[in-house]
Amino acid sequence: MSIQHITHEGKAIMYADYSACKQSDQQLALLEEVAVEIAKTPEPTLLLVSYEGVSGGIAYMNRLKELGNTVFKEHMKCSAVLGINGIKKILFNGYNRATGATNVSAFDSRDEALDWLVKFE
Repeated sequence: MSIQHITHEGKAIMYADYSACKQSDQQLALLEEVAVEIAKTPEPTLLLVSYEGVSGGIAYMNRLKELGNTVFKEHMKCSAVLGINGIKKILFNGYNRATGATNVSAFDSRDEALDWLVKFE
């Protein structure tokens, strides 16, 4: 579990790596850490999230939804997501289209995700 602060093309990005979170309690703990970190930032946050090798449970998704309507909505500019493949990616993209969300997108490569984050308007 980790949160890192990285820079890409001169812009600060928060990176949340869930790849080591194999248990739902680990995923929830990292999600809470990310929410606290984002809430501290004075500027809207660019967020890169890696779910590579993990799958979120119902408790995680419910808490993400709660935080999405409060902390993330207020403090996050945009989020690029890695590790969502196949049918999950189709459902993710369908959900974004249905809700009109334009500030969250799934990517196949880290470089592609970072480039999108720094160019997001």
